[in-house]
Amino acid sequence: MKAFASALTAAAVAYGIPIAPQRIEVYEQILGNYGEDALVTAIKTYLTLPTSRFFPVPADLIAVIEGDVGDDEAAGEVVFGRIARVGSDSHAVATIIDADPAAGVALQALGGWYAFANSDEAPKYQRRTFARSYALAARRQRIGVPMDGRPCLPAAPDAPQLTDGSTT
Repeated sequence: MKAFASALTAAAVAYGIPIAPQRIEVYEQILGNYGEDALVTAIKTYLTLPTSRFFPVPADLIAVIEGDVGDDEAAGEVVFGRIARVGSDSHAVATIIDADPAAGVALQALGGWYAFANSDEAPKYQRRTFARSYALAARRQRIGVPMDGRPCLPAAPDAPQLTDGSTT
């Protein structure tokens, strides 16, 4: 992650602060799943924001990469409406999920399509749960983090590996 280290060092120079190699290593550990290109772009973007008055902490860079949660939740509301309209037509729901994998993840948060279609829960609750789950899945998909429930942060180097290579 040489380019990321260089960009972070350049940001430190721009803010007039010293940066220790240990701090760069910590940033790399915390942000490693985002990919070097995304991180370098996030630093460059952060430096041009009018609200960026302090050196970025990892949460600042994550916010730049992942964008506004509200936008993804609004998109989730739209997708929920499409799924609600097709109702019990499993083929139509499958078409929506095939086109947008985040919709499938959000539907699983409601217990899957069958549970959704046969639920007595208030539609308002379902809509809110779906939209929030959709927003998380869409962000994870956009930044290349698995949407299968694995943790966002990298596992400790000594974490036991499962047969599929995951640590959870």
